[in-house]
Amino acid sequence: MTHPKIMLIDDSSTNNLLYTSILSDEGYAVVVCEQAKNALKTIQKEKPDLIILDLMMPGMDGFDLLLNMKKEGDLANIPVIMLTANASEESEKRAKSLGVKAFISKPAGIKEITEAVKEVLCYS
Repeated sequence: MTHPKIMLIDDSSTNNLLYTSILSDEGYAVVVCEQAKNALKTIQKEKPDLIILDLMMPGMDGFDLLLNMKKEGDLANIPVIMLTANASEESEKRAKSLGVKAFISKPAGIKEITEAVKEVLCYS
């Protein structure tokens, strides 16, 4: 049985190490990308089952990446969880309008992340 593949897109290597550890312990295969501007190619190559995306990143933010994914037919249907320190109501509304399945504020607890991942994978 293959384990679901989750791609983390976050410019913080500390967050990536933490989330990789949490998700690996839950049995998921994890791929990390630290720059949104390089993420499209990595997404196309890796074909993740789920993406956990940071909103605020240098160069290209999470919203820009989502818009670019929508232009790529095969990437438009990959479920996305947005994990951000900018958890304003406006940001959440915009994320949901772009198809984000869950919107989580940083810092997020282990239980919050793992439950969101299970729920999104279950219903996608």
